[in-house]
Amino acid sequence: MKIFATDIIGYKIITFHNSFEAGLVQSIIIDPENGQFLGVKFIYEKKIRVVPLSEILTFGNSFLIIKDAKSISEIDDVVKIEKALLIDAQIIDEKVETESGQKVGKVSNYIIDLSKMSLDKLYVAPAVSINFLASELIIPLTNIIEIKKKKIIVSDKYIKVKKPFFDISPSPVIE
Repeated sequence: MKIFATDIIGYKIITFHNSFEAGLVQSIIIDPENGQFLGVKFIYEKKIRVVPLSEILTFGNSFLIIKDAKSISEIDDVVKIEKALLIDAQIIDEKVETESGQKVGKVSNYIIDLSKMSLDKLYVAPAVSINFLASELIIPLTNIIEIKKKKIIVSDKYIKVKKPFFDISPSPVIE
């Protein structure tokens, strides 16, 4: 099953044993080194907490079920999650560029493959230099070179940026 990241944000986090609603998913934690889905971040008892993937039992239509309240951790209790959050790659709204530095656009959404528990594809609102009329570019995980804070690098082979057929820069003012 594949799901958009923006669909998971806002899901209720419910415990299996007593159906306690712990909170709402605020963000998804992706390992920037390999695209693996590590868990979710949310507010619990007025503090930022995480639920590691190993503690998530299943995803429902607008909720996810965790084992119990012991499944909820502080960020620094889970080493992989702590390392991923230090890099602070949000993915959504991050700039996308090719290896050679050509601007591709900004991530509008991404898909998580729940069978592989990893990022599957990026949906990118293209920069004008890519295609003035394109609505979104879809970039598979295999073409993502690096996920950094504020920028995602994709393969030059996947994106071939063309110069626009017209110049949209402002005209100089002649007085």
